Amino acid sequence: MTKILIVDDDGEAISGFDKYVSLTVFTAGNEKAAIKITEEEKPAIIIINAGLNEKSGFDTLRKIKRIDGTALVIMMTDRINRDFAMRSFKSGAYDYISTPLDFEYIERIIKTVRCSKSNE
Repeated sequence: MTKILIVDDDGEAISGFDKYVSLTVFTAGNEKAAIKITEEEKPAIIIINAGLNEKSGFDTLRKIKRIDGTALVIMMTDRINRDFAMRSFKSGAYDYISTPLDFEYIERIIKTVRCSKSNE
């Protein structure tokens, strides 16, 4: 089963994930919890809110990539622009997405992860 971690301090991003029964969804409201879940559960996909209150989502992204370089990390924001996109990729993100979340896009990412895992 594909594991996903949502790192968001306001919880809005996770509404709607309950309809994806084939997923194990973990949530973290801060960087410390995100790192702990990453170390213990090894989620394949991690979605991080770039505007975490206590820390920058980009700092969290870099720390998570040091822990698990294979996780696909997607940065989430409500204000996508070219600078945000470039910063996301330079920090190690697989992609970026705007809020509200596009669940069809996330489904495609999950299929990509499952295909790559079955080819290993």
